[in-house]
Amino acid sequence: MPATAGVAQTIIGNLRFDSNYGVTTPPTITFVGAGVSESFTCTGVANTWQKFNYTFNPTITQDIRITITGQSASTSGYTWVDGLLIDPFITNVRHYGYEFNNRIDRTVDANITLAESAVSALDTTVCLDHVYDLATYW
Repeated sequence: MPATAGVAQTIIGNLRFDSNYGVTTPPTITFVGAGVSESFTCTGVANTWQKFNYTFNPTITQDIRITITGQSASTSGYTWVDGLLIDPFITNVRHYGYEFNNRIDRTVDANITLAESAVSALDTTVCLDHVYDLATYW
């Protein structure tokens, strides 16, 4: 993933593994390079999407290497990644609160007024901002 010094990038996605995979070594995703070093490891809960959300501030212009690691003693265990643009395999992703774009890092949607948890719980709307937020969420 290309990174530019001084330009913040937000990376959002999800990891998941099934019950056949086992909980001994849950899947991990790491981001290393351009002065960035972050890692996310799933908790020991199978069959649940587990969200990662990082904002990187690269200190040098360089690629950030993304590594997804899954190691299971079972040949019938699976792990998945979702919501992370990996062209040419995954070419479009959408996250609430961010613009729809074809980049691995997300651009904040400045028109969003409510947090994702708040908009998902709305029963009624009181203004046009909430209509926009609901339409974007769904």
